[in-house]
Amino acid sequence: MRNSNLTLALTVAFGLTVVASNDAFAVSQWTRKYKTSCTTCHTMFPRLNYYGEKFKMNGYQDMTVAEPDGSTSGKKSYGNTDIGRLEDYFGVRLNVVPIQYDTKSVAKSPTSNPAREPKFTFGQTAWLQFFTAGTIVKNVSVFDELEVGPTSATAVGVKHGWFTLGFHNLVGARGLVNVRVGRISPKDWTSFSNRLRIYPDITAFPDKVVPSGGAASADRQEAIGTSDSTNGIDYYGTNGLLLWAMGFGNPNYTNSNQYLNYWGSLRANIDSEESAFEGSSVSFHYYKGVDTKAASASAVQLVNHYWRMEPAINVRYGQSEFVASYIKGKDLNYTLAATARERSFEGFTTIAVYQLTDWFRPGVQFDRIWQDREDQRDTPFTKHELEKARFAVNLGFRPTDVIQAFAAADYDVLPKLDTARNHKYTLTLRTMF
Repeated sequence: MRNSNLTLALTVAFGLTVVASNDAFAVSQWTRKYKTSCTTCHTMFPRLNYYGEKFKMNGYQDMTVAEPDGSTSGKKSYGNTDIGRLEDYFGVRLNVVPIQYDTKSVAKSPTSNPAREPKFTFGQTAWLQFFTAGTIVKNVSVFDELEVGPTSATAVGVKHGWFTLGFHNLVGARGLVNVRVGRISPKDWTSFSNRLRIYPDITAFPDKVVPSGGAASADRQEAIGTSDSTNGIDYYGTNGLLLWAMGFGNPNYTNSNQYLNYWGSLRANIDSEESAFEGSSVSFHYYKGVDTKAASASAVQLVNHYWRMEPAINVRYGQSEFVASYIKGKDLNYTLAATARERSFEGFTTIAVYQLTDWFRPGVQFDRIWQDREDQRDTPFTKHELEKARFAVNLGFRPTDVIQAFAAADYDVLPKLDTARNHKYTLTLRTMF
């Protein structure tokens, strides 16, 4: 099928979705508790607006009231105990992909043939999330995403994507001292966390580069990027204008890596309601870790010290939003060998969107990553392991607060690498209730 036919099909599908919808409010847990629309905290979920970010920072408590309202708001008193309704803590999210078209997805036979065949995929269920969040008591919060999704063509798995127990406003003025424990994102408090994204189904890939270049195994135990969930503890504080954070943890505490990873970030915000740029920010993030090759009785444990640094900016102005980040990283023993070999890489992400109407949001995204490995510095241009570039167009529709649809065209645009470029066209539906 030609691209024009596919575009027509996506347009018709979205048209039917919009016509069949109405303007009902969302019914996720915080809309039930506070009796408000999802747009109080979100632009198009999961993307938070600035109020939503502050609500999250404050332990899911209203920032506009004189005292944190986690003990009593929406709860019933039983003697000395205030208990909230279960429906104010629990929600369900569903992500399905009705149609996806890959231009070069399937290898021809023989597999040595560089040409690849296109492929249509229908009816993918990406995941079902049981979402739990709220305040247990004043200034104590819980957040958990229990996700069910396919792990292969025939198997389904269950995982905790994120889980935190938070303690907020512990000392001094509100916002200065907050601590979270659990599976957290080290980049949560930066200008570009690569989580709760503007484009929920187009993940930026520069900060997903994993140390030691491989999946978790006996040889490479930390197959996570700096924005992935990490078992650990973090502290953050804010006075409105500035937000600072630091943390440490073990990405996978079940392996034999005895070293901790450390991270920290600093962010400056435009916090004035009188500014047209309210909620805009600039940040700097640094991450330092150690990967190991599992030791045995007859072998010395080998280590790879690695680091990542990432400045980012988020500009909010009226109905427009722009995000840009740059990342630079280095592995000091990329191959986890007795003779260390370094690997360095750089990359960037840019995103721009415009909320054209309450229910329609178009935008674009560009990601680029390149590497500089010692054994390839003087060779002609080849497809190095990390060489990658993408240009994406995303059209977001919000016929109701609880149903959203995204049409995305994801193009592989890395120059000089023509044989295996796979362009992807996707229609995604998300709902929560």
